Amino acid sequence: EGAAAAEGDKEGEAAATAKTNRAAELAEARRKAQEEAAQRRAAEEAAREAARKEAEEKHRAQVESLKKDAASLYKIDQEGVEQLSEGFIGLTSPANDEVSEMLNKLHDAQLRLVQLLAQEDRKVMTLPNMAEVAQALSHVPHYTQKLLDMRKEMDDISNRVKNMRKRAARVYTKKQQEDNSVAQTRQATLEEQKRALEGQQPAK
Repeated sequence: EGAAAAEGDKEGEAAATAKTNRAAELAEARRKAQEEAAQRRAAEEAAREAARKEAEEKHRAQVESLKKDAASLYKIDQEGVEQLSEGFIGLTSPANDEVSEMLNKLHDAQLRLVQLLAQEDRKVMTLPNMAEVAQALSHVPHYTQKLLDMRKEMDDISNRVKNMRKRAARVYTKKQQEDNSVAQTRQATLEEQKRALEGQQPAK
């Protein structure tokens, strides 16, 4: 019986030792699995961070490109402005020259009329009798008609100048509208591209 008891104790000790070793092996395997999982998570996080930085750099470069395009869109085209100015001057210059010449002629005619009236006035002041006064007064309707004709001519010149200004303004406005339409179209395209890029930017 003593030998059997001793044998039983040995078997119990061996079983306890095996159980302890198994628990240690399981703990070691669990530790290694946790380390491997942590390493995988660290590698995945590093890969995600690298991808995020690469996407940010790409997005930043695209935004800078859009900014440059937008800056060039609103850059004043000096050559276009000069051409438009030359066209406007070329359109109005002949008419302005013609109007200027007509106004000079009208001024000369008015000056001659004033001088003539002054002469007649001096004659009236020095007339020895009313017969000559009556003769001078007989010219008044003629001068009055000449003044009316001059006024009509001046009104006609003024209307022609207004019409030429309106025509030039319409040409200028049409050109501006065309330029604005092109600029708005380009701006809308840039805005759509910018919104698309902002929608693609990864969340930090």
